[in-house]
Amino acid sequence: MGYRCVGYASAEAGLTSGHAQAADCIVTDIHMPGLDGFDLKQKLDARGSSGRVIMMTGRSDSRLELRAQEAGAFCLLRKPLHAGALAACLSRALGKSTG
Repeated sequence: MGYRCVGYASAEAGLTSGHAQAADCIVTDIHMPGLDGFDLKQKLDARGSSGRVIMMTGRSDSRLELRAQEAGAFCLLRKPLHAGALAACLSRALGKSTG
C-alpha cells in the first residue's frame, strides 16, 4: 500500500524507540506480554501522540469493542485478520482514498 512501516517485538520496544510518538498510525494487538494494547494507547496519549491507534484481537469478548472505543482506538479488528479490513481501516485512519 506504500506505507512506511516499522515493527517491534513489544510495546515497550516501540515506545523506547521514539518512533511511536511520531507515528501517524500504530497497529497493535490488545493482548501482549508486558504492556497490552490499552496500556500502550494510554502511554501514547500521556506522551502527546496524535497518531491513530488500530487495535486487533483474537478474542470474541464483546466488551472489548466498547473498551477499545473508550480508550480512543480508531478501530478494532478481529482475528483472523482480513487484509481488506486492515487496508480500509488504515486508509481511513490516514485520510487516504480507498477508491
